[in-house]
Amino acid sequence: MKDFFLADCAQHENKVLTSSFVVVSKQVKPKKTGEPYLALTLGDRTGQVEAKMWDNVEDALDAFEQDDFIKIKGLLNKYKNRFQITIHKLRRLGDSEVDFADYLPKTTKDIGELWQTLAGFVANFQDPCLKALVEAFMSDPDIAEAYRTAPAAKTLHHAYIGGLLDHVVSLFRSCDLICRNYPQINRDLLLTGAFLHDIGKIHELAYNRSFSYTTRGQLLGHMVIELEMVHAKIAQVPNFPSELKTLVEHLIISHHGQYEFGSPKLPMFPEALVLHYLDDLDSKMESMRAHFAREVCSEGVWTGYNPSLARPLLNTAKFLEKKPADSRMWKLQLLARRALHTTIARGPIFLVNIPNGGNRMRSRWIKLTLGLYLSLVLIACSNKAPESTDTNQPATSTTNTAKTQQAKPKAAAVSVVVPAGTVVTVRLGQALGSKISTPGETFAATLASPVTVGGNTVIPIGANASGIVVDAKPLGKFKGAATLDLKLTSINVNGADHNVETSALIRTAKGKGKRTATMIGGGAGLGALIGGLAGGGKGAAIGAVAGAGAGTAGTVFTGNKDVVLPAESALSFRLNQPLELR
Repeated sequence: MKDFFLADCAQHENKVLTSSFVVVSKQVKPKKTGEPYLALTLGDRTGQVEAKMWDNVEDALDAFEQDDFIKIKGLLNKYKNRFQITIHKLRRLGDSEVDFADYLPKTTKDIGELWQTLAGFVANFQDPCLKALVEAFMSDPDIAEAYRTAPAAKTLHHAYIGGLLDHVVSLFRSCDLICRNYPQINRDLLLTGAFLHDIGKIHELAYNRSFSYTTRGQLLGHMVIELEMVHAKIAQVPNFPSELKTLVEHLIISHHGQYEFGSPKLPMFPEALVLHYLDDLDSKMESMRAHFAREVCSEGVWTGYNPSLARPLLNTAKFLEKKPADSRMWKLQLLARRALHTTIARGPIFLVNIPNGGNRMRSRWIKLTLGLYLSLVLIACSNKAPESTDTNQPATSTTNTAKTQQAKPKAAAVSVVVPAGTVVTVRLGQALGSKISTPGETFAATLASPVTVGGNTVIPIGANASGIVVDAKPLGKFKGAATLDLKLTSINVNGADHNVETSALIRTAKGKGKRTATMIGGGAGLGALIGGLAGGGKGAAIGAVAGAGAGTAGTVFTGNKDVVLPAESALSFRLNQPLELR
C-alpha cells in the first residue's frame, strides 16, 4: 500500500519523496534549447499533481505510457502557489506491484445507502410503465453493479468510483423538490430521465486503472449507447406506449441542453428543460466542491483557473474568515475611544463635585483610561502588523512603524484601475502548439510592453503573467483544421498575483493551404497579427491577434501544418473586465 498520498502534500513540501502514482497524462515538450522534457500529470485516489522531468529524459521517454503505474523519486515544492514534483528518476511498475484501490478516487458515501435511496424513489412511481422500465435496469445484475461503480464523467464532475450513482441520487432529490414547487411537472417522467440520462457512462468510460474512454464510448458517446439500452429494456415491458417511449428518448438526447454541448435536440417540454438545468447545476456544484478540495492547502481566497467552468473560484468560507477579526479590532478601538472621550468630557464635573482629593482622583481616572486606550491601540496594531509587514524588509524602529501605520489608510485608498478593453501584450516563456499542448494546460509569460493608465506605467515590462490553453486540436482531427486557443489568467504586479478576465473564444477558423489568423471575442472579427518570429525560420507565422473586442490568442496556420508558437512569441490579449491594482 502507498505510504504517501497527494492529500498530504502540505506536510511534505520542499522534501524529496519516493512514491508511486498512476500516469494521468504524458506529454513530451521542448525546452528553450530544443531538448525534450517530460510534462506529466500524476494521480492517486486523493488527487492529481503536475510533474516535470528535466534531466535524463531520453532514458524515460519510452519507459512508460499514459495509464501506467510508475514509481518516482523527486522534489515536492510549490510553483505559483501550486504543488508540483520535479522528478529525478522513475521506473514503470507492474500490476502485481500496486493496489488499484490506491489510485482511483472513490465516493466517501455508502454505496448501499445511495442505491436504497434510489430504489425508494422508484418504488413510489405512479406510472406502471415507467416504474417497470427503471426496475428492469435496476434488477439487471450487470447493469446494477456497473451503475453502482462507474464515475459520472472522466474529469469534469463526479469523477470518482461511485460518482454516477452519487450524481443521480442528488438529481433525484433536486427533481423531487422542483416537482413540489411546479405541480404541473410529471414527476415519474422527470425521475426516469434523471435515472437514464447518464446510464450509458457505464459503457462509455473505462475505470479499471484510471478514467478514460472506451473505443465504443469514443465512437458513439453515451447518449447513443443509452438509446440502445432503453430500446432493449422497453422491449421487455408489455404494452409500453410509443408516445411515452418518444418522451424518454427526448429526455436522453436533449439533456445537455445546447447544440454546442452535444445535444442533437434542445429541450422541448417542461420535464426535459428541468432535467437539463438540474443536471447542469449538480455537475457545476460538484466541480466547484472538488476544485476547493484539491486546493485545500492554498493560502489565498481565490483558486487557480478551473478549465471546466472557465474561471477562477472564490472560496467564500476563507474570504469571510477575516471579517470577525477585523470586526473585533474595530470594536476594541471604538470602546477605547468612547472611554477616553467620556473621561475628558466628565473631567470638569469630577473637579466640581469632589471637593477633597478630587483632582487627584480625576488624574488617576484619566491615567487609567489613557493606559487602557493605549493598550488597546497597541493590541490592534500588533494584530494588524502581519498584514502590512514585508518579511524581506529590514526591521524599523517603533516610531517608524507607527508612522507607517498612520500613513497606511492613506496608501490603501490609492488604487489604479486598468480599464476593460486594454490590450496586454506578453511573450511566451515556452513553446505552445495545437499538437504539443492540451486543453487546461497552463503557460508562463512576461509582459512584452508596459501597461499604462493616464500616461503612467502601472504594469512594467517583464512582469510575470500566466495563462491557460482553452482548446488545442491538431491537424487532421476535423477536415484538416488545426486550432490553438489561449487565454491570459493572471498578472503579477509588485509581488501580488492579480486574476484577469479576457474575452472567451467563440469559434476557431479553418486554414487550408494558406496562412490564417482568427481572433473571436465579444463580437470581434479578424484583428492585427502583431507577433513576430523569435529564432524561427523565414515564413513561419507566429503571434496573436489584437482585434477590436478580442481577448483570446488567435489561431495561426502555416499551410496545412499544425499551429506552432515558439517560446518568445508575442501574444496580445484584451481585458474583458477592469483590473484594479493597489
